[in-house]
Amino acid sequence: MKRGAEWPARVVLLATVFSLVSIGLACVETPHATKRKATRYDMEAARVALVGYYERYRRFPDGPWSSIAQMLVSQRLLKAVLIQDAWNHPYSYETVNGGNGQAGFRLRSCGSDGICTGGKDKSVPGARDDYATDLVISDLGWE
Repeated sequence: MKRGAEWPARVVLLATVFSLVSIGLACVETPHATKRKATRYDMEAARVALVGYYERYRRFPDGPWSSIAQMLVSQRLLKAVLIQDAWNHPYSYETVNGGNGQAGFRLRSCGSDGICTGGKDKSVPGARDDYATDLVISDLGWE
């Protein structure tokens, strides 16, 4: 290869490598995104288990979430005891009455900051990003 022809080939090679690295970095999830996805997955599994419990007993269980999660595992409705979200904060669980008088439940993760605010609250220390937003699932799905 001629000495002058090496320069354009090197520029093309470097541009290609830079593009591939940029694309690869864009595809990498942040640790918070991975934790949020894992928490949503676990909460959906808990929702399915709680609906299965309702179908058996015509009511949703009452009590602290840690006891309920253990009971759901013992009844083979849930594969693992899910007491904490991916940020190691405890889940919050409550039974609710729907507008039509029908029983329901609400399971909440307080997000990365561990502060349940009902949503994103930038006035709360630590609630700086979308990962601080509470995740809430009910018998009807995501809220």
